[in-house]
Amino acid sequence: MIGPAELTDWGLAAVLAGLAGWLVTPTGELGRVRPARLPELPGWAVPVPGASPMRVRALAGLATASAMAALTPGPGWLILFGAALLGVAVMVAAGRLESGGSRRWRLQRAAAMPDILTLLAGALEVGTPLRAAVERVIEFGDDPCTRDLRELAFRVSAGIPDEQAWRILAATPGWSEVARDVARAVSSGEGIVALLETHAEELRTVAAEQAEKKARKAGVSATIPLICCHLPAFILIGVVPIVAGTIFKAL
Repeated sequence: MIGPAELTDWGLAAVLAGLAGWLVTPTGELGRVRPARLPELPGWAVPVPGASPMRVRALAGLATASAMAALTPGPGWLILFGAALLGVAVMVAAGRLESGGSRRWRLQRAAAMPDILTLLAGALEVGTPLRAAVERVIEFGDDPCTRDLRELAFRVSAGIPDEQAWRILAATPGWSEVARDVARAVSSGEGIVALLETHAEELRTVAAEQAEKKARKAGVSATIPLICCHLPAFILIGVVPIVAGTIFKAL
């Protein structure tokens, strides 16, 4: 006869299996066209830009909770409560870390965006409509910005209005200001060419300032190795022989 503990274990296993199945199920093409609106999270649970996707973080928390539930002896309800707390803690902690791939993607996007905006502005300046200009820009490139614009073109071709598609793109790190301004210009009829050129110039200025700061930081960082290596060498080669020679002469 199955006791209460066994029933709790079977119930926990069923819940965890169901959650795992939902997490590993692909989102499908609809998720690419119109991302789902998730409920607002409290400030402490909001992930940083570039954190792992929600499904990945939830799967990590689920795996941790499952491991705790399987390895920890004790009452079933207490194990379930502790495993749930640990799983939520792991999921929140994973959301506070930017993944290495996301960081590389962000840097590549920032490096390519000024040129992409300039190309898009050039296509618009010769009279090409916005949709056609986007399609021309994304024909040959394979950088993060081009892939972002491919997602934009996919949404527009699926029937989403241009303004809404650009507002969806604004949720992508690095595109927030540009995409919002383009969406506003599409709805109001403002000139997009000057807007894109202004953003491209601002991004180049920011990139130059960051490169200058990085160069200055490298110079300051090089001071510590110089002190740690050259100063002892100077003392051993220049000071110690003089002091030793003076002592030997005195003796």
